[in-house]
Amino acid sequence: MLYLAGCALGLASMLLPQPPNQNDAEIYAVLAASFVIGTGLLVAGPRRPQPLLFVALAATSLLITAGIYATTRPASVYALFYVGMALVAFLLLGSRAALAQVGIVAVAYGALMLHEQPPGAAEQWFITVGTVLAVGLMVGAMRRQVDALVGELSASVDRLGEAATTDALTGLVNRRGFDEAGERELARTRRGGPPFALVLCDLDHFKEVNDSLGHPAGDLVLKRVADAFRATVRDVDTVARVGGEEFGLLLPGTGKAEALAFADRLRDAVERAFASDRFALTASCGVATSVEHPAADALMRAADAALYAAKKLGRNRSVAHGPHLPAMLRFELEGALHESPTQSHTVGHYAKTIAQALELPAAHGLGGPETSLEARILAVAAVYVAMTSDRPHRAVLGREAAARELRACAGTHLDQHVVETFLSAIGQERAPEPRPAAIVT
Repeated sequence: MLYLAGCALGLASMLLPQPPNQNDAEIYAVLAASFVIGTGLLVAGPRRPQPLLFVALAATSLLITAGIYATTRPASVYALFYVGMALVAFLLLGSRAALAQVGIVAVAYGALMLHEQPPGAAEQWFITVGTVLAVGLMVGAMRRQVDALVGELSASVDRLGEAATTDALTGLVNRRGFDEAGERELARTRRGGPPFALVLCDLDHFKEVNDSLGHPAGDLVLKRVADAFRATVRDVDTVARVGGEEFGLLLPGTGKAEALAFADRLRDAVERAFASDRFALTASCGVATSVEHPAADALMRAADAALYAAKKLGRNRSVAHGPHLPAMLRFELEGALHESPTQSHTVGHYAKTIAQALELPAAHGLGGPETSLEARILAVAAVYVAMTSDRPHRAVLGREAAARELRACAGTHLDQHVVETFLSAIGQERAPEPRPAAIVT
């Protein structure tokens, strides 16, 4: 724009009275050529190559010299246009290239003075070239100062942005940064990128650490946990402190099974880090995947529900979110799965009964490619055992009542086909005999 403004100024000067010996046609030709160069630079935009700009400015200096020659007055005011060229050169080119432009001006204007040899030619040349150089150097110095200020401002903005997304205590990403990273991962997934997993980890009984040892000791524990997680995660993973003693991890390109195994490695890292401490700290983890929960809020709720289940099931364990999870919590399966060997045997018996009724191959067992079906089988068997087993805080349900509860959950929390197959199968058999627990003497 500055280039075109100079062209417009030169054209406007032609409207004023001109000397009688001046070659107006040459001046208009110079202005036309300058306008073409200026338009080309404007079209090229701010990303124009530096060599192109250098050549354009060199051509400008030669055109200014030609315009001065056309006026037949070497002391013409058109020499001021050299200053405009210097402004652009020192503003947009490097120091060496800008100084080279001043050298072109010195040579071109010097050649004109030698050709015309007006009175005071040396003084006129010295003042003109000296002014161009002085103005250029001043603009270059100002440019460097502005660049330094912009650099400092950019660094300050980066530091502020990092501080806004960094937890001050642990140095991990904070909740805001974690949410932003999750949104980026979801956006990448929607564009066809790989799915990812979300893991929430909460320290078990952390309040006891603060109550017994004080908050400074609790802060040190959080820092040590953060260090343990940093040493465990991959470079592509995001690890954050999302709450008081709760940590979150984003695992790109990770499925449910891999995320569950990774959560167990995190728990092991915490246990190892505090194995010799007064408090043998442990952690509970909940896992959810973007495949099953493609929205940010739903993904966080699913991971949080899985974490809650891990806490309810006894802590120090990892739980992945799935359709059977609400039923597990509703009927408190921790008792059915962990409190009694007899109940564990009964769950296994019922699972085998369902598998036989569904005509699964005997060699298939309870592992292999049909894991999702087996999980649904185990969920139905475990829920039924939980309802029909006596608990200290809840009366045992009879078979008919338990069957009604199973049907109420069928199609939502439990697989409807598995429920109906199971109820049909147990209607044709007696209850399994309990296996006596081992007695240690």
